[in-house]
Amino acid sequence: MINYIDFGMMQHMSENKITSGASRLEFVDIARGIAIISVILGHLSDQTINHIVFTFHLPMFLYISGYFLNEKTPYKDFVKKKFKSLIIPYYVTCAAICLISVVKSIIFGEKVLAQLFSWLFASLYGAGFICTEPFYVPSIGGIWYLWATFWASITLRYLITKKTPVRVISVAAIFALSLISKKYLFWFPLSIQAGGCSLLFMYIGWVIRQKIHLLKTVKSGILCVLLLVPVSVWIWCVYNFKGFYISSCTISNGILDIIGSIGGCLTVLIISYQISLHSKILSSALSFFGKNSLIVLCVHIVELSMLPWNELLAIIFPDPVITSFRYMFAKISLKILIIFLTTFALVKIKERLKANRHTKDLPTLAA
Repeated sequence: MINYIDFGMMQHMSENKITSGASRLEFVDIARGIAIISVILGHLSDQTINHIVFTFHLPMFLYISGYFLNEKTPYKDFVKKKFKSLIIPYYVTCAAICLISVVKSIIFGEKVLAQLFSWLFASLYGAGFICTEPFYVPSIGGIWYLWATFWASITLRYLITKKTPVRVISVAAIFALSLISKKYLFWFPLSIQAGGCSLLFMYIGWVIRQKIHLLKTVKSGILCVLLLVPVSVWIWCVYNFKGFYISSCTISNGILDIIGSIGGCLTVLIISYQISLHSKILSSALSFFGKNSLIVLCVHIVELSMLPWNELLAIIFPDPVITSFRYMFAKISLKILIIFLTTFALVKIKERLKANRHTKDLPTLAA
């Protein structure tokens, strides 16, 4: 079974196929889909759920980003592309939140200017949690990840051109300085320290990409042990969760959390590989979320920040005495449905705009 699951999966990943169209690795998109749904679940403030999903969901995106880092594009073009794909969506989402906050404040009789300025400040600072020192900074929510990924991506892309000792020391130093500065100084704007923390995970993904071909020479028994060690550590981290939040550079169990995140991501990848082989419907649904994970994240942060969930659920459950399971199930179902429909609409609009641009660029035939 271990050969069937992992050698097939690793063979696909070692072939570097995660481009677009038929050559795209479906099970990686499925894993991304599971990860982004886990992000949504992680914002339900349920302790049991959080102990599981926070151990792997964001590391999954960072490992995958590092694994498939674009090394061919010139550095300046790479930075421009990352800014366009990450930072522009960040500010578009911030603009949507600010606009909706004005409408929401008017409807619910809140102070419009106070709410607007609070969200504008949060947008400009880009923190993923509420900062209190040296001054108060409201959180912008989960889209802090876009700035952190931007910093980590452009830093790693630069460092891979350096010799291995310089690269390793640089990654370790940036990671350490991010944790130390957060503890002894203050949280810098635009999630710079979260980017430094993310760099380590992204670098691990890149290193795995460079060395994965070596696993083909490893005997199945040894490979099984190599797989079981991080998975076992992950299970331990779930049961002994103390806080693993890249948004604030909080890694309470230290290196065990990092090793455990590898085990958790590996488990999700194996499950995703099996789903891709045996369930077309589930594969399609999860792949959609995975391929459009950035849009899903942005839509989720808008609904999380703006929708009055207590009022909406009160309409569905007018009886205040309801089971927590029914309440949670309804909330999750509604969230997933709203996010899916909005994401689907935005994807279709994006495709239509792209098609229109393509049509305008086509040369016209002379009469």
